[in-house]
Amino acid sequence: MAFKLKNEWAPRAGFVWDFVGDGTSKLYGSFGRFYYSIPTDLNARVFTANTSVVSFNYSPTSFDQDPAAPRGRLVQVGSFAGEPVAANLKAPYQDEYTLGVEKALDPTLSVGMKGTYRTLGRTVEDRCDLDYTDPLAQGSTCAIFNPGSASVQNGGILGCDTSQNPADPNYNGGAGTCGLPSVAVGPAKRIFRGIELTARKQFSQTLWAQASYLYSTLRGNYSGAIREGDGQTDPGINADYDYNQFLINAYGNLELDRPHQFRVDAVYNAPFGLSVGLQTYVRSGTPISRQGYYNSFYTTELFLDQRGSDGRLPTDYEANLSLAYNINVGPVTITPQLYVFDLLNRQTVSAIDMRYNPNGSYVGDSSSPFFGQAGILPGQGSCPSTATAPCPDNQDYRKATARVGARSLRAALKISF
Repeated sequence: MAFKLKNEWAPRAGFVWDFVGDGTSKLYGSFGRFYYSIPTDLNARVFTANTSVVSFNYSPTSFDQDPAAPRGRLVQVGSFAGEPVAANLKAPYQDEYTLGVEKALDPTLSVGMKGTYRTLGRTVEDRCDLDYTDPLAQGSTCAIFNPGSASVQNGGILGCDTSQNPADPNYNGGAGTCGLPSVAVGPAKRIFRGIELTARKQFSQTLWAQASYLYSTLRGNYSGAIREGDGQTDPGINADYDYNQFLINAYGNLELDRPHQFRVDAVYNAPFGLSVGLQTYVRSGTPISRQGYYNSFYTTELFLDQRGSDGRLPTDYEANLSLAYNINVGPVTITPQLYVFDLLNRQTVSAIDMRYNPNGSYVGDSSSPFFGQAGILPGQGSCPSTATAPCPDNQDYRKATARVGARSLRAALKISF
């Protein structure tokens, strides 16, 4: 067995108090510690010798196959020995605190307010800046560890630096240098703070509605077991901590941070059997980061300035509609249903290309620890020959790469008896 995660004590506590004493009020709070299980993806990719081959056998000038010019690339992931694991590895968890109050102003109307504080206590990740020739490395460049723990240096395994960016203070000519002391890595941080206001109203026996407004912040240097920035889904072995340079400027507004979120939900049940549901929302756009080139394998893993500080995507608002009608046929009720998603068909931009220099051109920016002195040479990348300031080498920088879905319909038939 490669490692065990034990002593996962998860205390929970809560209280509720009717402070008026007549059933119309509620003051409540809770605390909980929550562990999550590491999926088997880590087992399959790290502690088995799985091999794949990527083959390219197409003509470089057409889409026709060209068997006479085969090209291929062997991809070896993991080994029978696996990766070294830091001593006393501990399971990932997060803590959550809530405090709220709710009051019924009359039999049909209630209002409430709730505060939530959620913080990541610990995570499991891998670092891949190790010297595989060190006997302690077991022939691997990566090791499993708890970022920020006392065992962060993995028992003293020597490390490497493979930056190919000439502006990086650790740049070594692009060839990579190994045999270096492992660099200490700080803890993973992800902190959510939110205050939510709610109002619920029963307008009649047939109409009910709820409105809510959430003001929140989500900050840290770790977006979670799933990397929201690029969609990498390798819990425990994402790229966040592979090299210490990836953590420079990494603390900031995380990818799911939306300061303002407002929504209204309503249901109307007509006397003649029709049921109508409406859900609407307005929410802030997610933050934008400026991502920079590290080397040819990782490409743009650097934060050229503070994470999430380069503006936001557009404010998004949409609505969903549902319709259902009950038809009674003897003891059987037949209910045709229709769902309309993204009713307004706004197709708001939900992602853009944040890669500032994916081609590796050296760009200058006096505010960045990576690019402190010189600038990209005019005429390189997408810079015009008259450029006097840093500019990207990516002609698609900040262009839309994804949008909220177009209007869509879904029909269903429910039979109950």
